[in-house]
Amino acid sequence: MARPTVLVVEDNPVTMKLVSVTLTGAGYDVVSAPDGDTALDVMAKGAPDLVLQDILLPDRDGMALVAELRKLPGGAELPIIAYSGFLSKSEEGRALAAGFTALLVKPVEPSRLLRAISFYLPLEGEKRENEETQEKAGAGLRVLVVDDDATQRKLIAFRLSEIGFRVELAAGGDAALEKALEDPPDAIASDLLMPAMNGFALCLAVRGDPALNRIPIVLFSSSPVAEDGRELAKNTGADRVVPRTHDMAVLIEALLDLTARKRNGSAPVHDRPTPRSPAPDTGKAFTHAHRFLKHLEQQAVTSTELIQTCTTQAAGLSVLSSVTDALSRSLEIDSALEDALSCCLEAGGVSAGAVFLADPDGGALRLRAASGFRDDQRDELARFFGQGRLLEEVVREGFAHALPRTPPASVDADLLSRAEARSALLFPLAVHGETLGALFMGSSRRDLTEPDWSHFARTVATQMAQAVSLAGSFARLRASEKRYRSLVEHANDAILSLDAQGKVLEANRRAEDLLGRPARDIVGSRFELIFRCDPRLLLEGRARVRDLEVKRPDGKTVFADVSAGRVETDGAPIVLAIVRDVTGRKRAMERLEKLYLEAADTARACEDFLGIASHELKKPLAALQAQVEAVLLDAHKAPFPAQDLGAALALVREKTLRLEKLVDALLDGSRIAAGRLKLRSEEIDLAGLAREVAARAKDDSDRAGSTIDVRSQGSVVGRWDRARLDVVLSNLLENAIKFGRGAPVSVEVSGDETLARVAVSDQGIGIEPERQARLFERADRTARAQGRGPGLSLWIVRQIVEAHSGKIRVASRPGKGSTFTVEIPRGP
Repeated sequence: MARPTVLVVEDNPVTMKLVSVTLTGAGYDVVSAPDGDTALDVMAKGAPDLVLQDILLPDRDGMALVAELRKLPGGAELPIIAYSGFLSKSEEGRALAAGFTALLVKPVEPSRLLRAISFYLPLEGEKRENEETQEKAGAGLRVLVVDDDATQRKLIAFRLSEIGFRVELAAGGDAALEKALEDPPDAIASDLLMPAMNGFALCLAVRGDPALNRIPIVLFSSSPVAEDGRELAKNTGADRVVPRTHDMAVLIEALLDLTARKRNGSAPVHDRPTPRSPAPDTGKAFTHAHRFLKHLEQQAVTSTELIQTCTTQAAGLSVLSSVTDALSRSLEIDSALEDALSCCLEAGGVSAGAVFLADPDGGALRLRAASGFRDDQRDELARFFGQGRLLEEVVREGFAHALPRTPPASVDADLLSRAEARSALLFPLAVHGETLGALFMGSSRRDLTEPDWSHFARTVATQMAQAVSLAGSFARLRASEKRYRSLVEHANDAILSLDAQGKVLEANRRAEDLLGRPARDIVGSRFELIFRCDPRLLLEGRARVRDLEVKRPDGKTVFADVSAGRVETDGAPIVLAIVRDVTGRKRAMERLEKLYLEAADTARACEDFLGIASHELKKPLAALQAQVEAVLLDAHKAPFPAQDLGAALALVREKTLRLEKLVDALLDGSRIAAGRLKLRSEEIDLAGLAREVAARAKDDSDRAGSTIDVRSQGSVVGRWDRARLDVVLSNLLENAIKFGRGAPVSVEVSGDETLARVAVSDQGIGIEPERQARLFERADRTARAQGRGPGLSLWIVRQIVEAHSGKIRVASRPGKGSTFTVEIPRGP
């Protein structure tokens, strides 16, 4: 059988050679065409099996060429793949609209190029792994393939024919139904997403005809089909819904399974009764199908956007690869930049470019690399075509320019004319906040002012800047090597170099001082004998060991931190160890530890005092509250009006109660901070407790203009600390009233066999999402200062809830209110 032929339309000889070697080695015949006219001549003599075409050609626009190829005999259904550098989104859209089957971004790794080609043009030897069991499995069976994409129809027909199926093709649901009625096939394979009659509608039509009702139907789609879509397919009559894969293996497997059952005389594939007319719910099915197809279309749009993103990333990776390769070949910055710039411009399909760098002393910008310019343009390019101020402005201000600008500046037209470019980009070369120079890219055909080109140019500029910075680092490294001996000798730390076995090779002066012995006694010694540690800690890679004890010959003991790193050299690897005397730090840490213990004792004493003070504060408060109650009672018995006195005393009572709650919170806070919060469990009804707390809060809610609604599913009984849960409910209810804007507040108590649940809801200001994460921390000082936050109360609530082995969470939207939900186990 003749080898499949690929026509490669490419004017770059290096790229042409790479593609030709890759394809011929895989088993394809390659016909090359350096321009559009040659490609048309080749097509006129006989259509190839596939065309791989560059978009930028010397004699014509690639978008126009693909349209001409489609008009030639055999060109309508021919796979034509665009093979170009970086494309903007608008250019990709024009490429697909012009008639390209797919897009490939240069440079393409050979294996990926072969995968892309074989998807549309599989070789004779490319068989599925289970071909032996499926060989000619479809012999004698006729399949009707329905797809509005001509290339996909051809590909499916090729795959099915390989295993013996006789294939008939239809470009849409209407045509498929007409062919099926004329001569019913053994099976139907249809694309799901098609114009006019889609896959769902085709299924309904087939199942509604008595002559076609028993035909197996397989729907396939390039987009993922969710469970509701599969259920819809089943309801409309499809037997299977499968993904479209590059080798059609899943589709083939489904067709073989369904037709085998039919061939072997087993139970009918489709066991629904044969309807004489559309089912009563056909309209609903069509409506559901329409909505589902809209969803699939949205998925297709998303997939297209992802493909565009991958294309941009592929171009960026090619740029990075070009820069890396250039630097690996040469450490000279000018040579590396020339190579990298040439590769980057080829990857982007840009005709010309130049790199300008500032002198190391901060002087003028100089031309350091150029590509795509004639020799007679070099002198003028070095002066940036008389627009040096614009170049300096880009470097000084760090702003990119797309030329011509909007509105165009007076210098734009002159610069573009002298550079022989239709449009251009100027990007600063910046790394780590430092601008090193500028990148100029110009194109005689493309509109580089489109946003996507700015992204591409930024990628190139970033990598160029990294290359310049890296080359500068190499230069500095060579200079620093000359200063190595001097720096080592005058370092403040001891520096030792060791061989791979841990023997000391060199020691500086500070090492002599630290170890108390001359360098001649240190060199040749084994590291572990000096520092008494396992040498593997330092010799197997980078490591740091702290507080190593060193015994000096004079009897003194010193402590040292050792940092070591393994360095690979041209010869044997060495280990560089930096030894820092930390004897003073060690002694200071011992003193600090002692001071810390003393401070901890002081803190505990303060905490005990705080607990005692809180307890003592409550005694006079209790007496004061009792006295106020008595005065209030007498005021009502007095023969004269005492409304004013009663109101004042009521206010005093309210404030004392508030002060008591604050003291309780302070006391609980100190216990929680010390980790000594103890619970006193007893059997209580959480619903009853919620009603009590709500009743106490009625005066506050009345003043705020709110109402409190307590709902429960009967009694919710468990073993908890009544006083602590009272604090939890009181704090949550107080916050709900405070931040509820006078709207109703609800308290809902519920539970199951193991958990009790309380939900306190308001309709107030709500909580911003960024604050919800830290809402239960010890204090939200900023929000508290602004009157928007609960401060310490929610932290105490969380501690009490967690002490009961429970959880608290919040659900809130700004302006829509908040719901705080507490869940605690019922207890044993």
